[in-house]
Order: sequence, then C-alpha cells, then structure tokens
Amino acid sequence: MLFLTQVYDWDSKKAGRRTDTNRVYGNYYVLNTNRITDLKVFMNGLDEDSKFLYSDDPDDARDSPANVWCAATVDQIETAHNLTPTSKFGTLAVYPDMDTSQATVDTTIEWDDIAYAYASLDDINHDWAHVVYYENAWKRKEVLISYSVLTLALLPLA
Repeated sequence: MLFLTQVYDWDSKKAGRRTDTNRVYGNYYVLNTNRITDLKVFMNGLDEDSKFLYSDDPDDARDSPANVWCAATVDQIETAHNLTPTSKFGTLAVYPDMDTSQATVDTTIEWDDIAYAYASLDDINHDWAHVVYYENAWKRKEVLISYSVLTLALLPLA
C-alpha cells in the first residue's frame, strides 16, 4: 500500500541521489510498502523514525535495494501495509509525454506496480506528481499525473 513520508536519505547504487531538494519538494515521497524489507526503528534524536531496504523493482533479481531513512515510524509503515485497497488498479490522469499543455489521458496502473512518486518544486504549485512504476521487470515508466502526492497516497483507499 502507498504511504507519504519525508525521506531523509536514499542511498542507492543507481546514479543520482533521490534526496535532492532542488528536484524533490521537501524530500516528500509516496512509497509502496510492497518494496520494503528489513524494516527497523531509526532514532533521529528523540524522534522514532525508520530505516529499511527499498527495491524499485523487487520482481527483478538484478535490482539492488537502496537504504532509505524516513520520517514514518515502523508502526505507520506496518499500518499502511495492512490496509486493503478498494481495487487492485487505479486510474490516474496522466499528461502525455509529461506535457502539461496537453489534456490528461486516463491510464490504469496496478497499485502494486508503483515504485514511488514525488513532486518537484514546480509540481507542488500545480498539484502535479511524478509517478515511477514498473509494468514488468525492468520496464520502468515515469509519468506526470494531475494529482498531488498526498492525493495519490490516498487514492487506493477511495
């Protein structure tokens, strides 16, 4: 199930750091609990946060999980994981070619296929979000949708 959290660090072997405040507004991400392993409590001063291994594409053996530290607690992540979506699929309003001057196209995506979503500094002012998902192993797609990251995190329960 999807959940929204602030990510403190996303240490990946893949190129580029995901926690880049010039790219991602406030380092808030929608993550998917089906990609988490080795979930542990992480004490951040007096705050109880979490750390875990996160796979973009857990169905592909070539994917090396990243170390993620975030503001969500272990209990919050476990609660999100135990939620049941109203449907296995969601229909998202997607901008073709990530071009916001075009009309959105309704696109059906399986909730389990979503790896993560984020809003850039520009997206946050327009309630847009980037969604990264995998249709099949290593068939990565990134789309721009006409919802905020908060709305996206709540859609599977609507």
